[in-house]
Amino acid sequence: QSDDLFLLPLLKSVRLCKQSNLPHLRSFWGVRRFSVNSITMPPASFVPSLETIKKIIVENDIVLFSISTCPFCKRAKEYFRSKSIVPFVIEIDQGPYSSQIRSLLLSLTGQRTFPNIFGFANHLGGSDDLLQLDKNGLINGAFEAYKNRLELDLSNQTFDYDVVVIGGGSGGISCAKEIASYKKKVALFDYVVPSPMGTKWGLGGTCVNVGCIPKKLMHQAAIHAENMEKSKYYGFSHEGKVSHDWSTMVDNIDNYIRSLNFAYRSELKSKNINYINARAKMTSKHGISYIDSKNQKIDITSKYVVLATGERPDYPEIPGKEFCISSDDLFWLKYPPGKTLIIGASYVALESAGALHGIGFDVTVMVRSIFLRGYDQEMAEKIGGFMSKKGIRIIRPAVPVEVEELAPVDYTNQKPGRRLVKYRMTETDQLLSEEFDTVIVAIGRLSCTSDIGLETINVPVDSRHRIITVDNREQTICDNVFALGDILAGKPQLTPVATKAGQLLARRLCGESFENCD
Repeated sequence: QSDDLFLLPLLKSVRLCKQSNLPHLRSFWGVRRFSVNSITMPPASFVPSLETIKKIIVENDIVLFSISTCPFCKRAKEYFRSKSIVPFVIEIDQGPYSSQIRSLLLSLTGQRTFPNIFGFANHLGGSDDLLQLDKNGLINGAFEAYKNRLELDLSNQTFDYDVVVIGGGSGGISCAKEIASYKKKVALFDYVVPSPMGTKWGLGGTCVNVGCIPKKLMHQAAIHAENMEKSKYYGFSHEGKVSHDWSTMVDNIDNYIRSLNFAYRSELKSKNINYINARAKMTSKHGISYIDSKNQKIDITSKYVVLATGERPDYPEIPGKEFCISSDDLFWLKYPPGKTLIIGASYVALESAGALHGIGFDVTVMVRSIFLRGYDQEMAEKIGGFMSKKGIRIIRPAVPVEVEELAPVDYTNQKPGRRLVKYRMTETDQLLSEEFDTVIVAIGRLSCTSDIGLETINVPVDSRHRIITVDNREQTICDNVFALGDILAGKPQLTPVATKAGQLLARRLCGESFENCD
């Protein structure tokens, strides 16, 4: 295995026992012969506290908090013996401070079970986690490979920043704020590349600007419309059909979002976080470059780098895709969309369809195969059926073939234009076409990782450009570079998850905790 596969930020050297076939355990009393049934416990003078626990973890390469009768603890000890590795073992049930040590470890790691294993000041987890790391090839041979890897000892190197965060979304901002709370020097980069339609927004990421917040507000508008229609059954009266002014709604939503952008910028400033509105790119494992407002290239260095650049909508590879918009544009649209086709069956597609239909627009959803891929399909089908009953038209199974512009958008008079959509019914191969005012694509998202310099540090990505990490600590194959949020392969793409993961990562980078995001 590559020596880049087992990456731990606080590396010293692993102590391997070569004198015999059986390794030794270092305990508070020194070195002694390993025995699965042996008992190790702290001396009477030991008083547990967060400081003493952290000191043990940092000053010893491999630390095993164990319960002497626990079969999983015995399995972990057997594993280390098979690798000729000498861990530091504390049998917490053999001393007077068992409950205190349990509580301290829980606060540090969030793990209640034993063994509780640490390697090079990183929390590895329990015996199952240890064996899974070994199964994935992240341990076997890596201890020996890292024995002489001195470049990770950064204590004598100086950097411009302790941590640089690239990406100003939920994960990046929460991470930067938490790191700053420990008096570390932090810079946060954020730059929004305009959508193909030219839409751009401020600090805060997808959720604040083109996701959760505007979507909920637009959904609220749809609820108000439905409630007004039903209000007559509760004694309210209003003449004629309820009308809706799109510009009023969008202007108020946009103003609210801008207030959040301002609040984020103010908070970063108050916490002494250097906010840089520029596109940052990795030039080496510690190097970052960007072009400033004066069009000058600036190079900086950082001990740690956190990547949190988020994702943007993907577009189908069909002629005329430039005549389509995405969720990046919908919530900032300066004209009412009119008769709308939404291509896709993701939650973005269905939520947008529900909101627009509720406000009063004619909405059609084109579904290639199934609703809400990756979700419970019984519930997904119920959602699709409910939308149909509410009046949202479903074309299924079908795929778009071409989009033709019949009339351009009239921004002066706030008119949406006209598009001819050609599509194919996949079961019959029949080609059909229909005119729509607006076409929204919601077929998925791609991570914004193609232009941040990952190739210079050999960080791998998957087919959706999402970063492949080496463990559950958001660590990339480059030992001092971490990734957060939607750009992580195989992780939940949710704002609360990114926010919590950012906070926990910050605490680990600052040496304040060993807890990982579950």
